[in-house]
Amino acid sequence: MQAGIYVRISLDVAGEGLGVQRQEELCRALVERKGWTVAEVYRDNDVSASKDRERPEYARMLADIEAGRIGAVAVYAIDRLTRKPIELEHFIDLVERHGTQLANVAGDVQLDTVQGRLTARIMGSVARAEAENIGKRVRDQKRQRAASGIPHKGRHRLYGYDDGWAVVEEEAEHVREAFRRRASELSPR
Repeated sequence: MQAGIYVRISLDVAGEGLGVQRQEELCRALVERKGWTVAEVYRDNDVSASKDRERPEYARMLADIEAGRIGAVAVYAIDRLTRKPIELEHFIDLVERHGTQLANVAGDVQLDTVQGRLTARIMGSVARAEAENIGKRVRDQKRQRAASGIPHKGRHRLYGYDDGWAVVEEEAEHVREAFRRRASELSPR
C-alpha cells in the first residue's frame, strides 16, 4: 500500500519545522506498523487549517488521492487534517470514492464504516469548536491589550521599536518623516 503522510502545524514562529518533524516521525512509525510504504510526505508547516487560506500540500495530497498515486493517508490526528467540517466531508467523500485508508496516530478512525465516519465528524466538529475558541481568546487578548495601551506583538518586531517596545530613535525618526511627508501630500518614500 502506497501511503501519504500529511503533517501540519498552524504556527511555527521560529520556522524550524520541529512540530511537523515530530508528527512525521510518529506517522512513519505508524505506516511501518501497518506494513505500508511511504510514497510521499505532505508538509504544511506554519499553515492554519481553520482559516480560508490555501494549504498547498493538503491540496497536492488530495490530487494524489484522486489520481490514485496513494491509497492511504497517515496523520497525527484528525485535527491536523482539517478543522473545517465541510473539508472533512469532502475528504470523506474522496476516500470513499477511491477506497483510501486513513491511519491516525491518535487512534484510527475507519472512514469506511458508518460509525467511523460519525466518529470522524464528531472529532471534526470538536476541532472546529476548538479553533473558534482559540480565535476568541486571541481576539479578547488583543482587545484587552489595545484597551490598556499595549501594542499588539506580531511575529516580527515593528520598525521603530525594539523587542521590549522601547523606541529605537533612529528608526522612529524614519517613521516620523514618512508621516510628515504623507501629511504634506508628499510621497512617504
